[in-house]
Amino acid sequence: MSDHDSLIPAARSFYTRLNANNTKAWWHDNKAEYDETLKAPATALIADIAARLETLHGDPFKGKIFRPHRDVRFSKDKRPYNTHLHLLWSLDGVENGPGWFFGVSPDYVRIGWGWMGWTPAQIATWRDAVTLTKIPQRIDAVGAELSEPQLKRIPSGFDKDHPHAEHLRRKSLALWVDGSDTDLLGQMMDHFTAVQPVHRELTPLLT
Repeated sequence: MSDHDSLIPAARSFYTRLNANNTKAWWHDNKAEYDETLKAPATALIADIAARLETLHGDPFKGKIFRPHRDVRFSKDKRPYNTHLHLLWSLDGVENGPGWFFGVSPDYVRIGWGWMGWTPAQIATWRDAVTLTKIPQRIDAVGAELSEPQLKRIPSGFDKDHPHAEHLRRKSLALWVDGSDTDLLGQMMDHFTAVQPVHRELTPLLT
């Protein structure tokens, strides 16, 4: 059991109770537990993973904890707090680049790498990469779950029976795996190492 393995059961317990009592009063009464058993360990995990990613990639990394408060301004769901803990790592000094992700809730443990919000120019470059490079094969080699393509139809100019039609319908990419309750650090670095070939080939093209 690693130093970080207490985070998952602590998060499951806290968010199960929060899910049943999602009020400002409950949060106020239990915020000290959040700070001690979730926020502090998550901060330590961010620093540990950032250092390991920097060693793996040779680039500086930064990390963040997503805020616990929900943005309810345009939502019918007015519950004030998220019932999950999400962490994100990114390349320091790189805006709108790829991200390395960890999330835990009562229902899931998820570890992922992805790149959201591509510009039209990046989408065009991605489609060239799909057809002209080994990006699809590198993605397959990771053995991870993939995000659903955003487009229902293959873009114009491509054969509808193209062997990589699914990838051509993408406007972003995420590769993730489900985690378990033990060896959190090992699971995270196994996946982050597995996606490295995809990151290494795709990042120079999209930045």
